[in-house]
Order: sequence, then C-alpha cells, then structure tokens
Amino acid sequence: GLEAQIEENLDFASRHRAHDLLAGCFGLHANLTLGEDSLAKIAARKPADLPIHAHCGEDRSDLELCRRLGYSGPLERLSAFGLLSPQAILAHAVHLSDADYQLLEKLRPLVVANPESNANNRVGRMPRDRIRRFLLGTDGMSGDVLATLRSDYLLGGAEPGSLSALGTSFFATRTEALQSFFADSGSFRTGMRADIAVLDYIPLTPLSSENLMGHLIFGAGNGRAYTTVSEGRLIYHAGRILFCDEEVVIREAKRAARELHGRYYG
Repeated sequence: GLEAQIEENLDFASRHRAHDLLAGCFGLHANLTLGEDSLAKIAARKPADLPIHAHCGEDRSDLELCRRLGYSGPLERLSAFGLLSPQAILAHAVHLSDADYQLLEKLRPLVVANPESNANNRVGRMPRDRIRRFLLGTDGMSGDVLATLRSDYLLGGAEPGSLSALGTSFFATRTEALQSFFADSGSFRTGMRADIAVLDYIPLTPLSSENLMGHLIFGAGNGRAYTTVSEGRLIYHAGRILFCDEEVVIREAKRAARELHGRYYG
C-alpha cells in the first residue's frame, strides 16, 4: 500500500544519504496516478531536502485532471503540496499550463524530455518554444541515449541546419544538470570526476567541435560503447562488463522478468 511505498522511498534515501555516488529521489510515478490524500501524506512525510521524481503532463488527461481538481496544471498541483524544488526531476512536460511554465522559469527543476516514448504513446511533443532547458531520457523505451538524441532531432527537437547550436545547448544544459548534484562533474579536466564513455565508432569524415553533434546523431549509430569509466574505475571494455558476473546477472534478470510477466498477465 501507500505507506509501504513511502517507507521504501524514505529508507533508500536515508541509507544512501552519505553515499558519494548514490542518492535518493522520492518516486511519485505520475501526477495523474496520485490522489489528493496520497499527495498530502507524501508531503507530510518527505524531508524538505529530498527531491521528487514524477511524470508530469505526459498526456493531456493529466492536465485535465488537475483542472477538474482546481489547479491550473500538474506542476502547480505538485507545488501546492510543497513538492517542487530545483532538484526535482520532471519527465515529459508535454501538456502544461501557463502557470506551470512560470513555475519552471522560477524554480528551474530538471525537465526530462522523452521523445521516443511520447511518439510511441501518441501524446504529442514537449513544446520547445516554452521549454529550452531540458535533459533527454528514454522512459524505458531503450537504454540508448544517443538513439534518443537522434529521434529527438528527427522528430523536430531542433531546426534543420542548427546542429552546432543544438550541441552548445545540449552539453551546457547537461553540465548544469550534473553540477546541480555533483559540483565536480560535467567537465573533462583535472580534478573532476572521471566519468568517461568511449564510443565504438570510427569517424570516416573529419571530426571537430562544430560537427560533433552531426557525428553523434548520424554517425555513432546505436551508441554502443567500447570503454566506460566511472570515478576512474574501468567498468566496461571491449564488450565485457568488468565489475560483476554478467552471465549471472542476465540469468537472474530473465528469471525476474518471467516472474513479473506471470504476475501481470496471470
């Protein structure tokens, strides 16, 4: 029930409060799936410094629900319960109100666009004329962020011919987002966190800062990595995961997937 889910969120956040790499968010799933009583209970229990993660305005029905409840939109509803903060992670933001956009400008939470998921569910596109500061996510469609970047561009995420400007915005926003959680992240220089991914990609045409986004979108393909380093530790190289037994993990994942499928479909 709700109480058990609240406890799960609070327990994870508490146990990882001093962790250097892991931090908790209070997962609300979607504004649409939460009643007024549930939001009130969450607001009463959630520590002020624990940010939320929520799907907001993914479908127009979310906006319409909020209006029936007396709010202008999903962000205003969350704000009314004291749940919004600059560290909040808000997914989708396709259907928002004017008051919601004002809250975005005032609080500057992390908005995560999910272009492939939006296209799959036929819910529309996040309005780029109203939201220019955002991150890219997959909403479980895949684990391939470069493919998502390509889809975002092809689905109208930027005007044709503006790849250089898109690249400047893309990397600046992501650096800002990283540094809102880790001050020593987002730059490739001495003293910063050594989080590095080397793509399995050999460019056949010249590569420069001006055409980098073109290479990422049209050349790097499925975004497969060759080497991945986290905190200076090699965790993946030449097709092999180095920090765990991959065969055991895959076997357990398949077992868990079969069990979940059985529970869901009977």
